[in-house]
Amino acid sequence: MKKIFFIIFIFCANSLFSQEIQLNNRVLVDINGKKISVLDLEKQLKIIFDENFPHLKNSVDARFEFYQMSWKRVLADFLHHELMLLDAKTKEITITDGEIREVLEKRFGPNIAFSLKQQNLTFDEAWDAIKKEMTIERMQWFYIHAKALQAITPQKIKEAYQLYKQQNPPLEKWDYQMITVSSSEEQNEQIAQKAYDLLKSRDFSTAEIILHPLKEEFPDVSITISPVYTVTNKEVSKEREEILRSLTPQSLSAPIAQATANHSFAYRLFYLSAYQKEAAQSFDAMSNSLKNKLMHEVIMQETSNYYTYLRSRYGYDTQYLQESIPQDFEPFIIR
Repeated sequence: MKKIFFIIFIFCANSLFSQEIQLNNRVLVDINGKKISVLDLEKQLKIIFDENFPHLKNSVDARFEFYQMSWKRVLADFLHHELMLLDAKTKEITITDGEIREVLEKRFGPNIAFSLKQQNLTFDEAWDAIKKEMTIERMQWFYIHAKALQAITPQKIKEAYQLYKQQNPPLEKWDYQMITVSSSEEQNEQIAQKAYDLLKSRDFSTAEIILHPLKEEFPDVSITISPVYTVTNKEVSKEREEILRSLTPQSLSAPIAQATANHSFAYRLFYLSAYQKEAAQSFDAMSNSLKNKLMHEVIMQETSNYYTYLRSRYGYDTQYLQESIPQDFEPFIIR
């Protein structure tokens, strides 16, 4: 019986580990004669996955999930890059041989032929790849990044700082304690006033000792001292905030009548031990991060605008993609 179970286990394990990703290969888009297929996508997806998730390199399930989630984005990148190369030709954007050679030497070192052989690349393949890469970078600079730089003026940064201050008001913090005087008798107010008179010019850290005789004099009245509470202006109630704002550090409030949880009234004295106020960061401290944030937002918008323009001008809009690629098309299958 053990032998049978062992054979079944080996069979299931072999079935599990023999899973592989199969390609439903076909041409997805044809851009001015440049055909992009599922195989092209798989090559690019493999590079991205292996670079970012080396610890999952042998996990077929993880790779398949990544392919499923990312293939449309990678296809969009292919499409936009090819359209930028096409647009560069119409705008006569040129990359000189000297510029390409400089990048080649920087990337592959002085012995270019040896380095290319190690990476299984021909000189022409490397040359063309770098030329395309530099052309795309130049188009992105002219039609995306340069526009973003022009849009982010000093006035825009100042406006962003004003908005930042509105959204990040100064953080205020109070450390305080309460003395609560409560009973069923009508003498609460007088007892609370006596507690205030005893404490108002004394060290509050000795409040328990100072109030001890008062507790003995009125054993039927509850006189309690709370622990130290810490609240900020983001969480404190309006009523409590008004009381705390009326105090300066190391000061005690006069007795205040307040409703309790059982719908009766008690008198409370508030002692403010500490107050802190953390103002928003200064403009000088925030200007660089605000500029970078604005730059990122504008670059994202200009990128979207430029890609929309490219797809519209060269006839690769949403309708084209829907007609070219069936909605239920699955380029990758795991078996």
